[in-house]
Amino acid sequence: MENLTAGTKLRAKAAEDGKYYAAEVVQVSQSKKRAKAPVQVRYIGYVGDFWLPVSDLKSKLLPSSSGAPSASASAKETVDLSQLKDATVGARADDGKTYQAKVLTVDTKKHAKAPIKVRYVGYTADSDEWLSPDRIRSQLLKPGGEKEKEKSTSTTLKSSKAISDIGIIGSGVMGSNLGLNIADKSHNGEKFHVSLYDVSEDQVKSVLASNPSYDNLHGFGGKDKLKEFVESLKPPRKAIILVPAGEITDKVIQDLAKIMKKRDIIIDVGNANFRDQIRRAADLEKRGLRFLGMGVSGGAEGARKGPAFFPGGTLSVWEDVKHIVEAAAAKASDGRPCATMNGKGGAGSCVKMFHNAGEYAVLQIWGEVHEVLRAYGVSGADQAKLLESWKTKTGGRYAGLLDSYMLDITIEVVKAKDSLLAGGKDDGEPLLSRTMDKTDSKGTGLWSVVEALQAAVPAPSLAAALLARQMSMLRGERLKNAAAVSLPTPPAGKWDDEMAEDLFWAAAFSIIASYSQMFQCLRKMDEVFEFGLQLPATIATFRAGCILQGFLLEPMTKAFEADPNLPNLLSAFKPELEGNLSRYKRIISKISRETGVTVPCFYASLDYIQTMYLTEIPSAQCVSLQRDVFGRHGFERLDKEGRFNSTWRSLQEGDA
Repeated sequence: MENLTAGTKLRAKAAEDGKYYAAEVVQVSQSKKRAKAPVQVRYIGYVGDFWLPVSDLKSKLLPSSSGAPSASASAKETVDLSQLKDATVGARADDGKTYQAKVLTVDTKKHAKAPIKVRYVGYTADSDEWLSPDRIRSQLLKPGGEKEKEKSTSTTLKSSKAISDIGIIGSGVMGSNLGLNIADKSHNGEKFHVSLYDVSEDQVKSVLASNPSYDNLHGFGGKDKLKEFVESLKPPRKAIILVPAGEITDKVIQDLAKIMKKRDIIIDVGNANFRDQIRRAADLEKRGLRFLGMGVSGGAEGARKGPAFFPGGTLSVWEDVKHIVEAAAAKASDGRPCATMNGKGGAGSCVKMFHNAGEYAVLQIWGEVHEVLRAYGVSGADQAKLLESWKTKTGGRYAGLLDSYMLDITIEVVKAKDSLLAGGKDDGEPLLSRTMDKTDSKGTGLWSVVEALQAAVPAPSLAAALLARQMSMLRGERLKNAAAVSLPTPPAGKWDDEMAEDLFWAAAFSIIASYSQMFQCLRKMDEVFEFGLQLPATIATFRAGCILQGFLLEPMTKAFEADPNLPNLLSAFKPELEGNLSRYKRIISKISRETGVTVPCFYASLDYIQTMYLTEIPSAQCVSLQRDVFGRHGFERLDKEGRFNSTWRSLQEGDA
């Protein structure tokens, strides 16, 4: 029994019904008195906090034997639910059984249908129990109390019978979280079964041991278990790949293709270049298999709670996976799942690439807001207070115009204090002041900017955000430059409410301009690669679950649904632009004169807005003629069609 220690999670057999429940070890006794039952456990039952309706509770504090008022109860029998706070009750769980739980919160306003928040604290045992080894299931034990022989087969499946609705390859944080998310969901009243595979057997065992209540999660660990994993999937087999992008993904796809049968489905959710997904889709379709390149946004938390999905690939796949993907996806304010089939080939990964490029820009914009506030001496606490007020601030026609996940995380950052956990000290200093000023980048932002440039779609805000990261990485060069040349930096003026209003609009218009560029790029990619993209439906999937989620996506979605051919998203904000663009220009002018801050996305976005609404660009006229002078490239005229050359005198020295 030496392998069991206090806190070890295991499954323990209950005396009342002979079934096994999640439990943790309280202590292991060496006493002779406890020889037959040496392990004291505490049943911990369901993990997590849940909102439940009153009808799912049993308590002496509630009037009927079932724990809830009966259908015939009179109005006089209405219960004051607040008395349940901190009470221990019986709470019905997903399996229809009642388990011991503690009431954490009662809220009849926001959670009218399920007003009681509980935490399951065990099955109905009232105290800790001493158990004999034969009533304990743990990977640390085998009968007799010694280390259990390593298993090379599924931890929960008794045979190779096809039982799972979908499988996931890669049981790291993202893979396991997505697997648990899907396992929580159901279709036609039945929970999805999920198979989980990883080359590391220990990794799979760890996930299953940490989630003992999930009897619909099946593990396959070890390099030799891929075939068993595939055989556990119901046809047409559906396998999600969550491994590092690139060569490893290609290797897994090829291994699966050798085992899978005609019309089976391979789903890659890595941050892949959409051109790679086009290649993979074509290759697998030739072999009779089907492919989905599906971008996922929301990070590890989103994968667990519900991310945004951006699928694209073999068009027939969607009908086979839609019910699973939509169930696991985040839901927007109108209840629509944040998932839609974006088109063939690499459509889904293309959407995810430009989503990430937009993410680069919006993160940079909020970073620039912080830089401006800091330059004017606004403390972290006051920055957080101001930004918090922007969550509900009305901008033009819209209350909460800037409310978003990106704003939320910025608030967290500006008020964060250094700590031992962050690698520093618990001395109350701002964490920002001790953070290295270098921002790395992955491939998606770069790939997107390159694609935009090659397709001749102007995306200056997306490019500026990428370049800002690249310049930040050259810290050594920057320090040498600063030591050699001292640039003049005038003292900043006094910060006031009028400047805060101007900065609000600078942030708003910069973000809208970045979205506009992102969507214009997607339009062009759709035109070039013939994905079959439906832009209004795609934009609607950005509204929840993903990193870009925020209020602005609501009017943007409505604008494109009303006019899918809207020339530019900026035009949907006509009243706001006409009424407040001068504020944007004013704050840019002021910070340029009074500070040395770097705000590349602010500059690029303002230039984009002004340029895209000009009827004539004098600098373009001048450059057209300059090119004709030195290279006889020709130019077009405003007053007639055709291409023309003018005659110019020679301006270069030397013989002709």
